[in-house]
Amino acid sequence: MDRKLAQTPELLTVPEVARLLRLTRASVYGKIAEGEIPAVRLGQGRASLRVRSDELEQWLQGPER
Repeated sequence: MDRKLAQTPELLTVPEVARLLRLTRASVYGKIAEGEIPAVRLGQGRASLRVRSDELEQWLQGPER
């Protein structure tokens, strides 16, 4: 396996993020729309949004102090 590929962060779906954070999917979509949770769009439509696991973890830790 390519070393870079092995180090690539996991891409989480909105339902997966909602489950992890114990929020509704609508709340997660709202936080993404407001720019609060970083996400990437893989195509068109809401189903194409993904959240990088490393960015979600960083977001959960809050701003660096």
